[in-house]
Amino acid sequence: MYSAFLNKNYLYVVAGNIHDKQKYGYIILNDLLTQGYKAVGLDINYKNEQEGMVVYKDLSELKIKPDVLVLVIKPEIGNSLLRQAVDLKIDKIWCQVGAFDEAIKRTAADYNINLVADGSCLMVLARQVK
Repeated sequence: MYSAFLNKNYLYVVAGNIHDKQKYGYIILNDLLTQGYKAVGLDINYKNEQEGMVVYKDLSELKIKPDVLVLVIKPEIGNSLLRQAVDLKIDKIWCQVGAFDEAIKRTAADYNINLVADGSCLMVLARQVK
């Protein structure tokens, strides 16, 4: 199941607090980049570059369709991003712990989105890919 989400050729969008080095949004984005993944940040409160990381404010700003949306954000905000992902035909969503609820699971099921929402840590699994 996880292997469909883990590919260094994929473009990942990490949605969360990208501008605070203590928050998991920043930590996960930085870790993916360090491991050689293509990744950008999405922080609804900011838009610019954060220490060499590209950060967007909205999914619609991306010029290339991302392969995986990683939610590291409150479920109510995540649900809004999930609906944008549906519109953009993003079919892989990874929810970190605390970033999903039943509404997100239901929406993903309704739109046949591949969803990881089981508490698995993307950083740990991504490090296993060579």
